Parts: sequence; C-alpha cells; structure tokens
Amino acid sequence: MTDDARWPWPGDSTLDRSRRVAWTYREALLAVDPAACTRIDLWARQNGQGWVLPEDLEYGLDALLTVKEAALYANVQERTIHTWHQRGLPWASERGEPVRVRLLDLVSYEADRRRARAKGKRTF
Repeated sequence: MTDDARWPWPGDSTLDRSRRVAWTYREALLAVDPAACTRIDLWARQNGQGWVLPEDLEYGLDALLTVKEAALYANVQERTIHTWHQRGLPWASERGEPVRVRLLDLVSYEADRRRARAKGKRTF
C-alpha cells in the first residue's frame, strides 16, 4: 500500500512513479559503477525500453513533431499519442498531410492530465 500524500508529485501516474524510482536507482548506479550502468542502459534499449535513458530532444515549443518524435518526448508508445488525440490532443497538420503534433500542445495536454490526476479526477 502506498502513502499518496507523501509523494512529492501528486499528478504522477503509477507509471510516472515507477520511472522516477527507476531513474533514481539508475543515477545511483551511474555514480558507483558507470560501466555497469552503461551495460544495463544498452540492454534496456535493445529490449525496447528507451525511456530508461531518454535521448536529448532539442525542440522549441512551436516545433511540429511527428507522432514518433512526440512519443519519444513523452516517453509513451506511438499509439498512446493517437489515443491522446482521440481524447483531445490536437493535430497541428491538415487532413491529407503527415500527422504532426505541436510541442506546446503536447506539453499543455500532459500538464492538464497531471493536474486532473492530482485533483483525483479521471484523466482524459
């Protein structure tokens, strides 16, 4: 059983919490055994878990991202970006064009979801 009142980021989902804990352990391992940390990072990426060490993405807030880039930024699967679109995340491209997501819209959508979770509301 968890003590939700003690968690410093009230809008975090269970997955967000797990990732924060994993990143904390990763940082500790990096400090004491960088070679082991690098081996585990490589293993995780080879097994489809790129979130362990997210790539630095340098975009401005007005950048138009592909669904793949948006998923990398948000640390979710590409299909999650499509689900979020069905729930209100706007596309920044016209019908018939390749699907694009404005980074500002993605950041705003994620912030709204966290605020809703922090207030105990069902996330969209």
